[in-house]
Amino acid sequence: MMKDIKNCFKLLKYGYQIKTNIVCAVFFFLLGVAFSVIGYEAFAFSVVYFFLAILFVIQSMYMALYSDFVGASPKRRKIEIRYIDILNVMGGIIASAATIITAFLTRNLSQEGPSMETNLVIGGWMVIILYCYMCMSFKMMWVGMLIFLVSFFSVMNIAGGAFTAAFDEVLAGKSALGVVIFLVEVVIGIVLGHVIRRLLYRKSMSKWAMGAKLRMEQS
Repeated sequence: MMKDIKNCFKLLKYGYQIKTNIVCAVFFFLLGVAFSVIGYEAFAFSVVYFFLAILFVIQSMYMALYSDFVGASPKRRKIEIRYIDILNVMGGIIASAATIITAFLTRNLSQEGPSMETNLVIGGWMVIILYCYMCMSFKMMWVGMLIFLVSFFSVMNIAGGAFTAAFDEVLAGKSALGVVIFLVEVVIGIVLGHVIRRLLYRKSMSKWAMGAKLRMEQS
């Protein structure tokens, strides 16, 4: 396992625009922190930004698959399935920790809105949607984006009013339960993402998901 983790980071350097992707990942991570401080209304966006940061790192791995060195490797399938799984899990751990920590640190900033526990559960729904989107976007970019937008705004629309109040009645004050449910949702997202990537493995990478430079080289 440790050898695979080391290989993941070694292969990332073959991806296009790795430095740019790292900068973007850090920027989105900081946006997640900023939105968590704004208040409960922005907490769902905070979760989205934390997990979107993972997307930029995974994007570098996908780009590495189209480099001459990695693309010609007999272990290409292992790289696309197992190594990206490793990045998803590691990124998920970091983003989940950031989400939970900021949720606890900012829980008393606002006396209005849903409880921290309800926010975590709703944030977990966003994580499931994001993991599915991350796996679809590289092979079916526009389909993945459409599904993401419809799902995201549907959750945002549902997560309000009587629905949120009902969740608060069950979860408010039960921090451990809220955290456990959120972590289960993260695991569900990772597993669904793995299944989607296996189903789409033989499909070519969407040219719209590639960088402009890589699109020119592939055309």
